Amino acid sequence: MADVCLSVESQDSLHSSVEAMREVKADPTATPVRSGRGWPQFFIPVVLIVATVAIYIQVINHDFISLDDGFYVLNNPEVKTGLTRQSIAWAFSTFAGYWHPLTWLSHMADCQIYGLKSGGPHFTNLLLHLANVLLLFIVLKRMTGAVWQSACVTALFAWHPLNVESVAWIAERKGVLSTLFLLLTLLAYEHYTRNTSSWKRYVLVIVALALGLMAKPMLVTLPFALLLLDYWPLKRICWNRAQGADVAGSVFRLIGEKLPLFILVAVQSLLTFLGERDVGNVTSLSESSLSFRFANVLASYFTYVGKMFWPRELAVFYPNRTFIPGWQIATAGVLLMSITALALISIRRCPYLFTGWFWYLGVLLPVIGIVKIGEFSMADRYSYVSLIGLFVMVVWALSDLLTRRRYRKATIFLLMVIVFPTLGLASWFQTGYWQDNLRLYQHTLGITSDNYVINHNLGNELVRRGRLEEGIQHYCEALRIKPRSFETHNSLGLALAQQGRLDEAIHEYEQALRLQPDSVRVYSNLGLAFAQQGTLDAAIASLNRALSLDPSSAEVRLNLGIILIRSNRLGEATAHLSKATELSPQSAEAHNALGFALTSQGKTQEAISEYGTALKLKPGYVTAQDNLEKAQCQNGSPQR
Repeated sequence: MADVCLSVESQDSLHSSVEAMREVKADPTATPVRSGRGWPQFFIPVVLIVATVAIYIQVINHDFISLDDGFYVLNNPEVKTGLTRQSIAWAFSTFAGYWHPLTWLSHMADCQIYGLKSGGPHFTNLLLHLANVLLLFIVLKRMTGAVWQSACVTALFAWHPLNVESVAWIAERKGVLSTLFLLLTLLAYEHYTRNTSSWKRYVLVIVALALGLMAKPMLVTLPFALLLLDYWPLKRICWNRAQGADVAGSVFRLIGEKLPLFILVAVQSLLTFLGERDVGNVTSLSESSLSFRFANVLASYFTYVGKMFWPRELAVFYPNRTFIPGWQIATAGVLLMSITALALISIRRCPYLFTGWFWYLGVLLPVIGIVKIGEFSMADRYSYVSLIGLFVMVVWALSDLLTRRRYRKATIFLLMVIVFPTLGLASWFQTGYWQDNLRLYQHTLGITSDNYVINHNLGNELVRRGRLEEGIQHYCEALRIKPRSFETHNSLGLALAQQGRLDEAIHEYEQALRLQPDSVRVYSNLGLAFAQQGTLDAAIASLNRALSLDPSSAEVRLNLGIILIRSNRLGEATAHLSKATELSPQSAEAHNALGFALTSQGKTQEAISEYGTALKLKPGYVTAQDNLEKAQCQNGSPQR
């Protein structure tokens, strides 16, 4: 393969010839498309889009998933209000671990357009993935001039099962949205490299990257990835010293060119680290040593490569590894070093191996586990962009290998007929697992072990469906894996209380309080359990403790007021219930309880007003209607 020699300076002077080369055959391995023969180029995007829609269209009938969908949409009051001045200001001012206002705005727009129906945001995710598919094909084709190689890489990206999580999970909107801006950044950068004297073109690069970082900070390695693209396929670095190339000089100039981009990602990296640390997501070295993190990094890099070639046992949550056998670490290390060595040795002969491999390593770097965040070891969604590098390596290497083979076309056709439909079918089945919580979590438990998070979430889902005993079994399994789980002790207590097993429920609440002594929720739940047991003094003490921790809780004041009524402490009950209606004026239950407390004190006229308010807020509220009729009878004016 001829040496690549297009320096930064010579690129401008040879602009016309470069344009011509890109149109015909910018890459030595590119296959020119002959006019009048074969499929027209415009048919390629059509096939990509139609097949992608066929795989993913089922998501519009899928439900929300309890893993983060509630946080991002269902239980988020700011998002549910849609696009308002207040919610937009909140999107730009809040840090949910990291700063991603565009992601918040996209969820708000969904609520504005679709309401709280799950099919709408699922459809938006699909549209974003389709846009990414088209953009990837355009970017690769413009950068390399290789139409069919670009189409094959794009097909792998569009239909690979590892990418299902990014498309089928509403909470992963930030991934597909940030990828849209990443690809727009690449498109703007390719446009800029055609005329490096145009500062307006460079501004487009900066703006696109800034928007991508505002969707998800995973784009922080993109300036480094642009340096890889400068070498191949953009050919802005010359390695042939015999022709007088200043390799170091051209590299330093290209690094300097990207200084504004490096500043952007440095600021976002700092904000992300501080944000994740403040919410307690960053795992300390005392919990996970550097040596173990390094071992996990090797295992994760290796596992992603393996799942690319054999995409099976894909889970929504991979629990943290507690032990990695030495042979696995050694195997992963040898394989990764071997591929790295191959990429470096063949840097001039097969430059796509160098760019593809270091793209994969670099794009994954922020989430590979060096800075440990969360309770998972890896995630399919992290491979959404990084696998593009591996796809490029495989497709271009295969094209090189088959260039002079006798049955080249037949071989390529056979691979396309076998590989692409197989991947598409696997993705279709994988997408089906995301139909609802029950199916997704049961599938995940079937392919992972010691998965505390999914056992806990499946327990929640089973309890929600009224399958209490099954839910309790999964809570117990979660506690076997992680005995010091505050959340699971509390959830198990709630399920036991629903079964009437109050002593066991109280025990679980007490266990939860040992782990988190200042939990308002658990003190409130404990108080209700005591009340069900008939030990009202203990119930009042627990609820008073909850109230001391959060005086603004209308729910705690409502529960305390009701129990005080049962204890005939009507004055205290009235005070708490009056405050509850102030804190939550839309609570029909609080107005009804206050009315009952007033009735019990003979203040029927005031009680009638409260019952009337409760019925206005909740028409058909039977308890309030009965209480109103009784109060009117006591007042001498029964309702007709």
